[in-house]
Amino acid sequence: MQKKKYNLVLTHSFPTNSIILKGLIEFLSDYFNVYFINLPGFTKKVTPMQNISIEGYAEFLEKEIKNLHLDKYVLGGISFSHCVVSKTDLDNNCRAIIAMEPFVNKSALVVKNKELFLFKTTVKVIKLLRIYSYIWKKQHLNKFLKFSNPEILDIIYREIDPKTFIDTTDLIFSYSDKSWLNKPHILVANKDDKKVSYSKNLKLFRENVNDLLVVNTTVEHFPDFMTKDYFRNHISKKTIDKMMEWLDKRY
Repeated sequence: MQKKKYNLVLTHSFPTNSIILKGLIEFLSDYFNVYFINLPGFTKKVTPMQNISIEGYAEFLEKEIKNLHLDKYVLGGISFSHCVVSKTDLDNNCRAIIAMEPFVNKSALVVKNKELFLFKTTVKVIKLLRIYSYIWKKQHLNKFLKFSNPEILDIIYREIDPKTFIDTTDLIFSYSDKSWLNKPHILVANKDDKKVSYSKNLKLFRENVNDLLVVNTTVEHFPDFMTKDYFRNHISKKTIDKMMEWLDKRY
């Protein structure tokens, strides 16, 4: 007899969406009923917010979750969206949080000072001159995008609102909040993550989460080919089984 799947509400990393993460959704759908939520401005179908903030994203996520009318679910945040998840007001229907290569705040970012200065200066100039659309049209932001796969870049430029992209970049580089939800957490991380510090994240989670499972994968922070096979090859069945066994006692 096939085991009943748990509900997984999932939201995306930066700068991605359900289109780019189709392979991950397909992979996770073998184990969960996946309900994917695109945040405002990350696809053409979801209207951007006028004023970008983590709190605004969290309010949107909360409303979308309520609209799903799920009796029980697990909430997953990937990288940047983990801090959105951590700001969301959740009821007891949420049984656990899955933090996938999470961005907690700027303290855990792995970035050289020179690169950080360049990014911050570029963002400041774009915002000051309000040249979001011009920069986007000219595709001058590839250094920010982290991907080299032209198909992914095409989706980003086609689907993501330029102001949303720039203002969210600004948020990430300055975000210092330390919010934690009083929920069981699974930390899914890559020890060789080049974008967020594994050791710093592990320390933060152990200090702030009472009920914690840590599992390791070899998923890159910005993989260029996000097919179902890629995730199957980088997230072992043993890791999935460990997560499901842990969830069995909390769902």
